[in-house]
Amino acid sequence: MADYFLTYLINHGIAPGHVENWSCIFDLNNVGATEIPKEHLQGVVRAMSMNFRGRLYRFFAIHVNWMVRGLWKLAHKFVDEFTNRKLRIFGHNDYQQELHQTIEPENLEKKYGGQLPNKEADFWPPQWN
Repeated sequence: MADYFLTYLINHGIAPGHVENWSCIFDLNNVGATEIPKEHLQGVVRAMSMNFRGRLYRFFAIHVNWMVRGLWKLAHKFVDEFTNRKLRIFGHNDYQQELHQTIEPENLEKKYGGQLPNKEADFWPPQWN
């Protein structure tokens, strides 16, 4: 599924020479540490690193609970600097400034401090702004 979605994104959402990479928002609002879908996340990470190498610009994990943030503070020391620059882990209210430096508010939903209406349904196919 991840391969299909990311290939669809490249074929329909990328503008060669203008937009060739992406930033991801992984919203963990109301998700406990034991509820994180690790096997699904591992599949997406594996697909991205094997088949879409070099496409990820920034990965924002937001609304991350304190336990996972604490584990990341320990783990990030063992990750190379290039990858550390891409991965940004935030709690509940401390992400908007950095997120807005990467993604303009007119391209974000209101729940992320943007100007677009919040998407509640009709996720496929993706709509481009």
